Amino acid sequence: MNRRMVLAIAAVLLIVFAGITAKVLHVRGSGQNELVIFYKVPMVCGEASDIGCGSRSKPVLIELKSLDKVKEAWLNRAGTMIAVVGGPSIRDGAELSAIVEPVFRKNDVPAKYVELRGQRDILLAEFRSEGKWYEGTDVDKLSMEEAGRIAERVAGDAAKAGLINDKEAAAIKSDAESYFKKELLNIRTCSESDSTGARCQGDVYNIFREHIGKERADKVRQMYEAGQSAETDKD
Repeated sequence: MNRRMVLAIAAVLLIVFAGITAKVLHVRGSGQNELVIFYKVPMVCGEASDIGCGSRSKPVLIELKSLDKVKEAWLNRAGTMIAVVGGPSIRDGAELSAIVEPVFRKNDVPAKYVELRGQRDILLAEFRSEGKWYEGTDVDKLSMEEAGRIAERVAGDAAKAGLINDKEAAAIKSDAESYFKKELLNIRTCSESDSTGARCQGDVYNIFREHIGKERADKVRQMYEAGQSAETDKD
């Protein structure tokens, strides 16, 4: 291979490398170049499939942010992506990945590193966009939204089944929403998130009992238990 060809190949490689670097390091909303990497994650809310789960993602984001060489950790609104921004001393994606991936494993999060340049470009284009990405404890906003969705479903299903009237449904929805907001915002670890479900069912039953009495509340509980059983049989 002659010298001219070697120089030509080297020039092309430099241009390609520079383009990739620009795409990977430039982060919207920042006045400087930063390294950002993305991971595909299953953080979708079980009660609202169009938003991310704030209570499940918050402990992970907080732990990622606490790492020495991590500047920021974000979840997208859909709950399908986590973005990690490296600190000033980080300029290599492999180094940053090696730092953050143990956190995913520790919290049983099956995170998949986004390698395709085209997909990274799309993610970078909207990264930090208001209402589309949530940093750290800002995912509490998703939890607040989730609490409203859960309360609406809990009261609405019972009303549709004829077990409560509209006035009772409104009162139960209000109390349930307040309850779930408090519960979801108080979660600080993934183990707490995973163990909350059974306790919440009992607490919601008590909300119904306070408003409509034990006998009618038992009928509501039976309705939900039958629904859960039917869902399990489908699986």
